[in-house]
Amino acid sequence: MKKKTTQLLLLLLFMTLGFFLKATPTQAAYVEVSGNQEKIKAGNYYFWIDLESESFMYAKTKKAAGKVLATEEEDSEYLLGYNFYTDGKTVFYLRFHYTGKSYIYKYSISKNKKTLLKETTDVMSFVGYYPTTKTLYMQKGSKLVGLNINTGKFTTILKNVYSIYGMNKTYVVYGKQASNGKISFYSYNMSSKKKTLIYKSDYSDCMVVANNRIYFLDCIKEGTEANDYYNTYVLKTCALSGGSLKTISGEMQGTSATFNGHTTKRLDFIIWNTGIGGDGTDGYYRYKFSTGKLSKLQ
Repeated sequence: MKKKTTQLLLLLLFMTLGFFLKATPTQAAYVEVSGNQEKIKAGNYYFWIDLESESFMYAKTKKAAGKVLATEEEDSEYLLGYNFYTDGKTVFYLRFHYTGKSYIYKYSISKNKKTLLKETTDVMSFVGYYPTTKTLYMQKGSKLVGLNINTGKFTTILKNVYSIYGMNKTYVVYGKQASNGKISFYSYNMSSKKKTLIYKSDYSDCMVVANNRIYFLDCIKEGTEANDYYNTYVLKTCALSGGSLKTISGEMQGTSATFNGHTTKRLDFIIWNTGIGGDGTDGYYRYKFSTGKLSKLQ
């Protein structure tokens, strides 16, 4: 009898736990959609930016023509932002005016309805959105700020920011420019409020956050007159915390280096050989996250 009572109590316990687990909703992750990406899947839809028509698009299948979520009207003084965030149901995007004013919108896919959340200034792109805190992160002038979409209030997280490259719930990867023009790249922990120096460079486009990691083109040796000013670069990666640093590529020669796009599957960059000391030949490279292989496209 005691054994049966124990079994019954255990059964009731598992049923109760199962009820609460099912009753607790899970919040879908928000993904960034930008102009240098392929079509991104979020929820039941694919999202992308059509650069030719200057429109934010979505469709139920990857090959469908798609519906317009938002577009830049001809001769309009209001331009679309450079990216947007969505979970497949809700979209956050912005428009900005040449006078510096910015308009932050929330768009419902099911209702086909947009709502103006905030009118502000100096916002050019979003950095992230996290539904648990209802906070939309963005660069506002030289600051990283968080907008609570329920209260409409801004909170300043970082000041004197040159550029922001990406973030997750804990870390922000950003650049800060010194008086001599050199840019220092940092990882900032929003919980401990501590920053970690990742890299220093003369160029702002030699770092990118992709696949939840930091990638950067490290100039390990600057060119001199003796070698026609060819620099030596290697591709490196580390965690958003700044740890787990590793070198991906061998040495690559060029006068400068820049990333020129990434998706959830790959990362593209160029080693430029033009300019001082260049011979006019540029190296186009692609790194695939799944295989960890780097290949030269041309």
